[in-house]
Amino acid sequence: MRVLFVTPECAPLTKTGGLGDVSAALPAALRAQGNDVRVLLPRYREIDPAGAEERAQLRLLGMDVRVLEKGDCLLVDAPALYDRDGNPYQDAAGVDWPDNALRFGLLSRVAALLAGSASPLAWRPEVLHCNDWPTALAPVYLHFEPARSGTVMTVHNLAFQGIFDAALLERLELPRATFAIEGVEFYGRLSFLKGGLVYADAISTVSPTYAREILTEELGCGLDGVLRERRGVLRGILNGVDGEIWNPMTDPHIAERYSWTSLERKAANKLALQSRLNLAPEPQAPLLGMVGRFTHRRASISSRAPWTSSCSSALKFVSSGTASTSMKRRFPRRPHAIQGASPARSASTRSSHTSSRRAPTCSSCPRASSPVVSTRCTASATARRRWRAPPAGSSIRSWTARRDFCSRRRRAPR
Repeated sequence: MRVLFVTPECAPLTKTGGLGDVSAALPAALRAQGNDVRVLLPRYREIDPAGAEERAQLRLLGMDVRVLEKGDCLLVDAPALYDRDGNPYQDAAGVDWPDNALRFGLLSRVAALLAGSASPLAWRPEVLHCNDWPTALAPVYLHFEPARSGTVMTVHNLAFQGIFDAALLERLELPRATFAIEGVEFYGRLSFLKGGLVYADAISTVSPTYAREILTEELGCGLDGVLRERRGVLRGILNGVDGEIWNPMTDPHIAERYSWTSLERKAANKLALQSRLNLAPEPQAPLLGMVGRFTHRRASISSRAPWTSSCSSALKFVSSGTASTSMKRRFPRRPHAIQGASPARSASTRSSHTSSRRAPTCSSCPRASSPVVSTRCTASATARRRWRAPPAGSSIRSWTARRDFCSRRRRAPR
């Protein structure tokens, strides 16, 4: 099978989080099964173009674009959009690029072109695999092609949705018909991710558990109605790890190598980590570690986790990885060890998070900010119920309050 895997990041070329690891490991695993997989991503400044060959010159979204091929990667070369300092999404100061809609709209447009009948390349994919909001407009563009490949939309983190001003619809050359409840429209704005969820042939997430969670109002980030409508094509596939890299039997970076038959050797690694972080050598004290992007949600979950109240000895939690600007202010950029709290303190900590747990967990969800301006909708009553949009002339705040009140009345015992 021929697969075009489109992503905004791919290790080791460029990486900000877990998506970069997945974009490297999954195509490699698919190739090992006999599939022909190419990875499409922007040619950022840090990606060396040496050895790349030009495969096409295009004019898309009013911009000159080149498609380069380097190994198993296809690179979208548009220096005005991608040749910058910073990471794929933000500048060096941690601020989102103001033209992210155009930057990733172009990536999606190129992906759709290469997966359609008008592709300038001899190699044609049978499946276009899109990942998260920066690639989510590709199924929207491709939907209107007469002959096209199948599309898969993978959600790695539903909280990031790529929501922009509706005025960009024309700049992104999206058909006007797509700006509807059953399209990219999201409370009067343009949502990249919603478009991908609506128009993709299949939807996948990073685990079966996450696939169930995002169908709920609490964790659906405002898109739970869309996902429930499309649950027939939604699948949760557990993320794996690269056993060649994450292998304690061969890992050169740990103090003592071990396997499942020699777990007692792992204790030496714990003592080495305690020593490196200037912690007292306590063989019996729990030491928990996390490697990954540190976000508000993960910090909140960590502070409410059951182990903070169930451990009798001093627990320590160690985290290593990138973080948002606000999280960096909370935790200075140096090796850090957080002492575990006593059961009494843990109980109060969990209580302080009760309201945040009940509130929407996604800052981009319109219910999180409760705007007072009216968002008008011309859809039918059936469509409004299906896609959870406010009735015509109603504010999102009043609609949410009425809906929640009615929901409580339906659940109340008679």
